[in-house]
Amino acid sequence: MTDIAVMQPTFLPWLGYLDLVDRVDTFVLLDDVQFVRRSWQHRNRVAGDPEPRWLSVPVRSTGRDETTIESAELSEPSIADRHEGILRSAYRDAPAWDARSSTLLELIREGTGRDRLGDCNATILDGLASEVGIETPMVRSSSLGRRSTDRVQHLVDLVAALDGVRYVSVTGSADYLLPERSRFADAGIDVAFHDYEHPVYDQGDRAFTSHLSVVDALLQVTDDVGDLIRSGRRALRRADELASVSP
Repeated sequence: MTDIAVMQPTFLPWLGYLDLVDRVDTFVLLDDVQFVRRSWQHRNRVAGDPEPRWLSVPVRSTGRDETTIESAELSEPSIADRHEGILRSAYRDAPAWDARSSTLLELIREGTGRDRLGDCNATILDGLASEVGIETPMVRSSSLGRRSTDRVQHLVDLVAALDGVRYVSVTGSADYLLPERSRFADAGIDVAFHDYEHPVYDQGDRAFTSHLSVVDALLQVTDDVGDLIRSGRRALRRADELASVSP
């Protein structure tokens, strides 16, 4: 069975995002959809005192709604310096700072040094996957030549283009996907949902905060972070199982 997941490329994603990448045979970065400001597309959270802090990638304003993640232009080439300052302040005493900070900071600098957000996120995600031992092939939707304006049909077309047999989605998309299962079935594609329970790990002298960027785990955990990520994985949930409990 060929499992395909399709997700918008997130900046410095959380653990569950990376588990979804690891869970499938091919992962599609959905970069040909509209860029949304103040979204996970160009920002994420890391530790702060007392509240988490945001690492954001500034994107140039065009005044046009049709700007895609792929084409959104970065507007502050030196943003990595600010990111480094935030991370150093938050994590310089963290257990894995000495072992991993140089690699992470270099990766952030490389990604944010790109001209466009799509290239930035793809670069960083590829590096993070390598860092935690994920080998899943990743492709960008913009490279597949499928441009349907219907979001469900777009997903069907992308999975079909990769000869996918099963589309693995996040459970948050169930509300709009479950009524459209027949469209996947007509294309010979099953639908299942990724189920993930965020693992708890030592975050030092602060109360545990879930759903931070994977950067937090990489700097707080000295053991294999790939193993930590996979520890939250649960069995895929079938579409009919979720449909039976929907209101």
